[in-house]
Amino acid sequence: MRLSVMRKYIMIMMAAALLACEGNSVKESPAAETADTQALKTEAKNVRVFELTPAKDSIIPPTIGKIELGSMKAGEVLRADFSLRNKCGKPIVILDINGSCGCVGLDTDLRPFTDGEEKKVKMSYDSAGKSGRQLALISVKTSAGEYRIEVEGNVK
Repeated sequence: MRLSVMRKYIMIMMAAALLACEGNSVKESPAAETADTQALKTEAKNVRVFELTPAKDSIIPPTIGKIELGSMKAGEVLRADFSLRNKCGKPIVILDINGSCGCVGLDTDLRPFTDGEEKKVKMSYDSAGKSGRQLALISVKTSAGEYRIEVEGNVK
């Protein structure tokens, strides 16, 4: 009974996050190149690395990190690539990776990767129709467990 109530709560929270993003689709736009976007692309060369360790059984997946996008203008599409490092002691597979709304675009290779290996993930954030502080979640489901990464920015 308790598990059922928790699942309903999680589903309601996910629905609220999706509604907050208004279902915007990610569009890569070369016209949206600004100093902030170029800075993030430069920063993407120093790719953030989030470690995947064996997940403990829990209803809410652990947050393994945060991507700070900084300030941006409405309509900008920012790129902030990151890597996932396997620290599970065995090969794992990314089963699914998705954002909490259409404003987050993700692309990665879903083939298995061994312990110690890193898997690059291309991430874009579309700020069209947004204003103020924004928070989105990236859910990573692997054969070793589920994880979350927070994405935060401020749209001016």
